[in-house]
Amino acid sequence: MDFVSLENMIKSYGERNNIVLSIKTFNSAIMLAESLKMDFQVFFLDIEMPLLDGVELARLIRKYDSDSYLVFVTSYMKYMPIGYDVNAANYLRKPIKQAKVDKELDKIVKWFVHHKKTYITVKNLEGFFKIYLHELKYIETYDRNVLIHTEKGNIICYKKMQELDELLKNDAFYRCHNSYIVNL
Repeated sequence: MDFVSLENMIKSYGERNNIVLSIKTFNSAIMLAESLKMDFQVFFLDIEMPLLDGVELARLIRKYDSDSYLVFVTSYMKYMPIGYDVNAANYLRKPIKQAKVDKELDKIVKWFVHHKKTYITVKNLEGFFKIYLHELKYIETYDRNVLIHTEKGNIICYKKMQELDELLKNDAFYRCHNSYIVNL
């Protein structure tokens, strides 16, 4: 089974359930890795791919985005324990049938309804990062840049403090000083 068939199954699900889905298909893991600055929320990854396998790609995704929904598509269940390392939500075993895809997409829709999280995206020399607001502690100016303190560590950001203040204006954040924005 190829990913064009999976893409068609996903589109069919969206049409039958009146859900607008934006789907992006990549011919290689490298192409997807180079596109991680885009705002993806769900990943269907094959484990066996040339140059960069699905597991390594999942590790790369997790470096920049800790909460996206990952599903491995594979014929080899021996990789299942590795999925726990990257917080994969599930495995779809090949050959894939429409019923399996529908069941997984039902879970994904429920997950988004119950766990919709707000986030901001920032960039630095390491790449693009998705920072979930519930993990953001505070932001401070630091060496002509901005340092974002999160529950998972600190991230240097090249946005201006004013930009971040505007992004966070309607949420539970307060700019208590020119150099600080705090999570209330």
